[in-house]
Amino acid sequence: MIKLALLRPMEERDFVQITRQKTIPESDVVPMANWMFEEVWSKLLPMQILTENLSFSVKDNVITPPDAPVPDCMSCGACCAAFVYVSTAPGNDLADADCWKIVKNGRKRTITVDRLIRRRRSDKSCVALEGRLGEQVSCRIYNERPQMCRKFEAGSDRCHAVRRAYGFEPFLTLEEMSDAKAKLEQAGKQDRSNTIKRAIIDESDEENKFTISAELHDGSAYLIHSFDPRKETWFQSEIEGLTLEAAAQMIKNRS
Repeated sequence: MIKLALLRPMEERDFVQITRQKTIPESDVVPMANWMFEEVWSKLLPMQILTENLSFSVKDNVITPPDAPVPDCMSCGACCAAFVYVSTAPGNDLADADCWKIVKNGRKRTITVDRLIRRRRSDKSCVALEGRLGEQVSCRIYNERPQMCRKFEAGSDRCHAVRRAYGFEPFLTLEEMSDAKAKLEQAGKQDRSNTIKRAIIDESDEENKFTISAELHDGSAYLIHSFDPRKETWFQSEIEGLTLEAAAQMIKNRS
């Protein structure tokens, strides 16, 4: 049975209940993530630039100068505390105690469509984060950390933005802000119409088959894969953000 399934805004008591569970209904994930984001970021310094518009890799930086110092992760930890939605790929060898399974009701069974790293009840930080932010921190699951964590690079635009929110480095000046917004506006003009905005795993009409459908940013939708869940495991989050071509290559490599 899928528990909780909220029909109202998320509250603290709902999150307390979620921290005691092994699974979360898919319908509760977005309300939970939005609630945690508000809980965390409302206590930080004002966000100068929305982090969702910023790169998480140094090579794709738009704002940060190439010669800017790279922060020391071991004396920071801001990204592990502030970014509340961290998904894991099927291959990640993580303990069930560190993850929530995201589930939905299919036609005949309950389907696991994703898996998220758990967050602490107290401050909503990652359960694997140890130490004191801004002083000395470490990751308890570093060798098995999710791909999202591996891709997030120290020194990226997003890294510097969250460090500013925690007061670990100075805010951008008005001149730097104006320059940054102009650069981001130009970078944002790139075509994303072929990028997958949402992936949907569901049961197929065919016996013992699941399907993966992709909704693109341009509004179109495609069936991109049909698979036997006894032989293959897929999570929706690993498909989202890819182009159709990149998703097709990933599926080819793993099928």
